[in-house]
Amino acid sequence: MEGSYQTYFEKSPVAVFVVDEDGTYLEVNPAACELVGCSESELLSKNVSDLSTSGESTPPSFQHVRETGRVQTELQIQHSEGHLIDVLLDAVSLGDGTFVGYVRDITDRKEREREVESLKERLELAVDAANLGVWDWDLETDTVQFNDQWATMLGYSASEIDSALDAWKSRVHPADRELVMEAVDAHLAGETAYIDTEHRLQTADGGWKWVRDIGHITERGANGDPKRAVGIHQDIDERKRAEQELEAAHDRLRQVIDLVPDLIFVKNRAGEYLLVNDAVCEAYGRPAEEIIGRTDQELLFTEEHPKAFREDDLAVIESGEPKTIPEEDLVTADGETRVFHTTKIPYEPSGSDDDAVLGYARDITELKAYERQIETQRDNLEVLNQIVRHDIRNDLQLVLAYADLLHDSVEESASGHLHTLQNAAQDAVAITRTARDVTEVLLQSGADRAPTRLRPVLEGAIDSARSNHEHAAIQVEGSIPEVSVLVDDLLESVFRNLLQNAVIHNDQELPEVTVTTTAGKETVAVSIADNGPGVPDEQKAEIFEEGVQGLDSEGTGLGLYLVETLIDRYGGSVQVEDNEPRGAVFTVELPLA
Repeated sequence: MEGSYQTYFEKSPVAVFVVDEDGTYLEVNPAACELVGCSESELLSKNVSDLSTSGESTPPSFQHVRETGRVQTELQIQHSEGHLIDVLLDAVSLGDGTFVGYVRDITDRKEREREVESLKERLELAVDAANLGVWDWDLETDTVQFNDQWATMLGYSASEIDSALDAWKSRVHPADRELVMEAVDAHLAGETAYIDTEHRLQTADGGWKWVRDIGHITERGANGDPKRAVGIHQDIDERKRAEQELEAAHDRLRQVIDLVPDLIFVKNRAGEYLLVNDAVCEAYGRPAEEIIGRTDQELLFTEEHPKAFREDDLAVIESGEPKTIPEEDLVTADGETRVFHTTKIPYEPSGSDDDAVLGYARDITELKAYERQIETQRDNLEVLNQIVRHDIRNDLQLVLAYADLLHDSVEESASGHLHTLQNAAQDAVAITRTARDVTEVLLQSGADRAPTRLRPVLEGAIDSARSNHEHAAIQVEGSIPEVSVLVDDLLESVFRNLLQNAVIHNDQELPEVTVTTTAGKETVAVSIADNGPGVPDEQKAEIFEEGVQGLDSEGTGLGLYLVETLIDRYGGSVQVEDNEPRGAVFTVELPLA
């Protein structure tokens, strides 16, 4: 038997130490020597305190076995190279003052336990930091355990949470419950790798909180039936509410886009529609879902339009610059050809790196028709202007010429009638001149202005007025300054009409007209004063309106309207005031060039 024991002692994989009452090693087997990295002789020269990490002369484990006769414990001992070894010690007293200890190396197991503990600590820290609610479902009892964060997330304390599965189900929003249970059942049946849902849970105050629920089966029975599942609840309430607000904003924007009468669309590089508003749908005669993902080639009713649209789209995408197409035709679903003014700009759809083009097209069909109508009217007005300027005026000049020839041939009793005829013809000539000027204003609304010397223009108008109204006294007070104003060639018509107005609407036997010019730093003012009946206060504000006639006037009312229209074009002003002791003063103010 002694031989068998010795063989076991020598061959045992377990380290065996035999020590005396003082802790001195009496016997050690090869496994013990290998464990601590010493030779047998080295080890037999040591004491248990030499391998202890406590630093005491009598290690606690050795003291305990001396007192009780046996000890089982886990501890660390010193290796000869200085590192520590985790061991499981089973020591007994042999009753004769000696002790035997069986020591197993458990370093690997303890390292794994420490790693698991560290991982557990990190996981708990992560769960706490992320405010994750953890659940643990026992499928055999249908009970669920929750951590404190899960309860706090919903406004409860841990003691208030019922562990029954039905209690958890009752907290799921009714609208989400079916979806959640379908996801759970699919995972339990092995159809999905995880339970992964987003749903609402009722909080302690009766409200609802959005959570993301992720879990999976961690344990199955012998027959494969699930026994345990664990998972987390993540608070996603803020994100879901932000998504809902974004969705609501998107819906509002969509409503606004659909209310816009212009065609609004987005197309990608391949020419496929990514977005269209209701106006596009109406033009194409299709709902949005039949347009999205399709191209103009598939949607339009002609061959040339898709090609032109495609060229414009690619030009914008390639250049990265906006492009405006002043006029382009589109045959709509009802077969009508409409004209559009289209603008296309580079666009990058949200969440995509694909190049695209954003376009908006305004229907200008009616506007173009109106422009053609206006152009026709302008042509007709030009014809009328030619007639007024040439045919009618030439005939009136002929009347005046023959009237002058008859002046010495008619009897004295008829001379009054001849004078009336001459005055009427002269007035008609003046009217044709005013009508000509008004027509030119209408035809040349965009005429360019240029710096023009004021003095020769004003002097020319005064000379013409003196020649046409020899019975009137027209004088210039002071000198006309040498200044330039920014006007066109119709400025003389302004002064001619004001001078004519001062004479022909004068009730005095000798109409007197005085022209005064005053230059300032930025403007020049030309005043034309008369000794006529003046302008009543109630007419001063409206006398320059089209067709408004002066007091007891038989004129057309176009002269002063023409004056106000031209002065407004020049960026100036015109006003009328009372003259002293009687009459009116018309003052034109023009900015200097």
